[in-house]
Amino acid sequence: MIVMKKKLTIGILLFVFLAAVFVTIGMAVSGQEVFNGERLQNPDRFVLDFTRMTKEDTGNLEAEAGDVLLCSWEIRGGRVNICIRDEAGDVLYRADGADTADFKLPITMSGRYTVTVDAGHAAGRIEIRVEQTGTDVNS
Repeated sequence: MIVMKKKLTIGILLFVFLAAVFVTIGMAVSGQEVFNGERLQNPDRFVLDFTRMTKEDTGNLEAEAGDVLLCSWEIRGGRVNICIRDEAGDVLYRADGADTADFKLPITMSGRYTVTVDAGHAAGRIEIRVEQTGTDVNS
């Protein structure tokens, strides 16, 4: 009788352990959103510095005609897609499978610019900021 109770207890514990393992694996595979890191967003700067990111994030920047977007990133693993759109929704820049970049993107029209980052099991740092040049290209 005692042996049967021990076997039953061990069987229940094993079942609970395996169920927990399968739930954990299922959550990891299901695409659950994860962000471990720091995020900074203000009208002239958007920064993501992360050790793990599996989600989409969006930031908005305000820029004047003649300004420049200073764009830099270093992705240390995983998949990252970055898209920068103007106020009308037109794509100014797109990087699918981004890894490392450091460049300037000139702004020809004043308005709001949207940065979208879509990451899967990624680590890295992304920084996009507005550099005000004081030069209006439309004047």
